[in-house]
Amino acid sequence: RETHIHAYGENFLLKLVKVMGFQKEVDKKIIFGTLHLIKVRKK
Repeated sequence: RETHIHAYGENFLLKLVKVMGFQKEVDKKIIFGTLHLIKVRKK
């Protein structure tokens, strides 16, 4: 399953990933850093 989250905090997504028990696989910022893309996997 996939999901899409709109978040405007600097490291909100990375903090959410850690709290929810996921492991980051891909971490990219594109369009001059305005779009933050991450791919995660359950630990």
